[in-house]
This record gives sequence, structure tokens and C-alpha cells, in this order.
Amino acid sequence: MPQDLQQAIDTVVRVEARHPGALLPRKANPTDACHDLFIPEEAVVPARGTAILDLGIGVQLEPGWEMQIRGRSGLATRGFVVHPGTLDHLYRENVKLIVFNHTDQEMRFEPGQRLAQMKIERVWNVDVVEAPVERTTRGGLGSTGQ
Repeated sequence: MPQDLQQAIDTVVRVEARHPGALLPRKANPTDACHDLFIPEEAVVPARGTAILDLGIGVQLEPGWEMQIRGRSGLATRGFVVHPGTLDHLYRENVKLIVFNHTDQEMRFEPGQRLAQMKIERVWNVDVVEAPVERTTRGGLGSTGQ
């Protein structure tokens, strides 16, 4: 990797393959924001149906970090939506996707196919307090008029 693209490692995510067909998350390019997530075995999602797909991997995050699950835009344009999700640092079960097929035909996926992405982010220590909220002139959905 060119030296100007090298970055310090901020955290380490341990990944365990728990299925013979499991693939470890990986980036298509070193500077990408997300790691691709892969299905370890053939899967079928029925037309207009919801499914839970097990990726066959477990993850271990350091305290102060979370794993966000995001869909892939290319699949979303074809009617396949991955429900966004968060895994906290103490979650150690298999990573699973909640998916929905918006089309009128079942969707088939082959082992090793990319279905989602993971984004590792810091968890900020936030204090939520009950207090009056200052009003502004903005409000409501589409409040900027756009």
C-alpha cells in the first residue's frame, strides 16, 4: 500500500469462522469505509418475504467499539434490503442478517456472495439528561423545505 494511504490501526476485531463455508470480512480496497460480509451457504429469500441469514462468523470487538451492519446499494436497487443492525462489544453469537425481498420472485444467493457490509465505529460515552429543549424555527419532517 502506498505510504500516504497507510493508516494507524485504531482497534482490532477478532473474527471466528464457525461454518465451513464462512469467509472473513474484507475490504475490496484498503481505503474503503466498510468490510464486505459474505453468505457461507446457498440461501433463498422468498418473494415479498423476510429471512434471517446466518453468516457463520462470530466477532469480538474491543470495549468502546460497535459493528454496524449495512446493506449493499447494488442489491437494494434490485429489491433486496438488509435491515441495519448494531452489534455491541459483548455480543458474541453468530452474525446474522435480517433481510427483505421486495420483489415478486424468490432471490437465490450462492456461497461466498457479498450480501452486506460491516462498519466499525467508536461508541461515544453520552449522558442523556432530562432538561428543557430550546425551540427553534425549524421543525417537522422536511423542515428545510427540500
